[in-house]
Amino acid sequence: MKNTIKKMIAMIMAATMSCFMIAPVFLGHAGAVEELEQEKITKKAYVLETVNVEESLNGLNLEAQVVSLTNAKTAAHELAENARKLGFAEDHEIIQAAKTVWNDANELWKVKSVELEKQKAAELAKKKALEEQKRKEEEKNRRISLGTFKLTAYCPCSQCCGPWANGITATGVTARANHTIAVDPRVIPYGSTVYIEGLGTFVAEDCGGAIKGNRIDVFYNTHSEALNSGVTELNPRVYLIK
Repeated sequence: MKNTIKKMIAMIMAATMSCFMIAPVFLGHAGAVEELEQEKITKKAYVLETVNVEESLNGLNLEAQVVSLTNAKTAAHELAENARKLGFAEDHEIIQAAKTVWNDANELWKVKSVELEKQKAAELAKKKALEEQKRKEEEKNRRISLGTFKLTAYCPCSQCCGPWANGITATGVTARANHTIAVDPRVIPYGSTVYIEGLGTFVAEDCGGAIKGNRIDVFYNTHSEALNSGVTELNPRVYLIK
């Protein structure tokens, strides 16, 4: 019978490192527990003592390791709780061994959980980068060259906009930096999305008295930003994005 009990304890430990969680089943056999008590099996008889939690993770990917460690903690906790319900003292070998497994698994779980979060964040960043690259490639394929344009810069101040210095564009929307440009709507229709070499993608939402032909006025939040933008030194090609 002693060998049978040893085997059952080994099964409990195997369950601790997997998803089976059969510890409660073992402890439900009060007769086996009583016999274990009667024969006074010493701690060295427990397979629990010899299991290396970290080694049990070999061959598993990071996410599976976190799941396995979570299951190990759950099984160890249930093992100890069921032993307590059956009247075992807190210093009994089963409870102490379960605590050891839980503590070892928990320390590893904390480390592996952080690693998993970092891995997921890196994978998400990589996914977004690939999606952005794909978007840019698709956008590039949809571009229609409008030719070379002269650039100027403006802001919502009275010096730039005169009586219309309220930040509202000719199309009725609020101008936004890195988004709004003023155009000649006969050349670039309102609402058009355009790509300006060296600057990026903008939307034609505004116009201006001096903005005629192949000229674009780029919106900035402040007058100093507009003055220091350097766009007047550029002579970029501009593309309409279909």
